[in-house]
Amino acid sequence: MSKKWVDGDDYFGPNRRARQHQRRLLGERRASDESRERPSVAAMLRRIRVQLLTVRAEPDRDKTLHYIKTACIACEADGQTKRADLLKQAARNLTAARLNDKRALSQIDDLIALAMAAST
Repeated sequence: MSKKWVDGDDYFGPNRRARQHQRRLLGERRASDESRERPSVAAMLRRIRVQLLTVRAEPDRDKTLHYIKTACIACEADGQTKRADLLKQAARNLTAARLNDKRALSQIDDLIALAMAAST
C-alpha cells in the first residue's frame, strides 16, 4: 500500500499515481503533489462518525461507504483485525439500511464507536 494518501472532495485513500517525482508530461494538469502521510486510523474513524451525520442521499451514503472501506484497508494493513471486522459489519449495515433510517444510522455509529474503542 502506498505510504502517501490523498484527501480530496472526490477521493480519499492511497495515492494512485505511478511515480511521485516524474517530469510533468502532456496531459498532466497537476503541478503540485497533493498527497501526504496516511492519517491515523483513529482520525479516520472520527471522520466517519462525522460523515454519518450527513447521510441523507445516495451520494452521501456512497462517500461514507468509501471512507469506511478505506479505514478498513488501513486497519488490515496495520494488523488491527478486530477494528477491520467491525468496520466491515458497519459497511454491510450501511449498504442494507434505508436512507434517513435514524435507528440504522445509530447502530452503525455504535459499531464505529466500538471500533474506536477496540484494541488491535
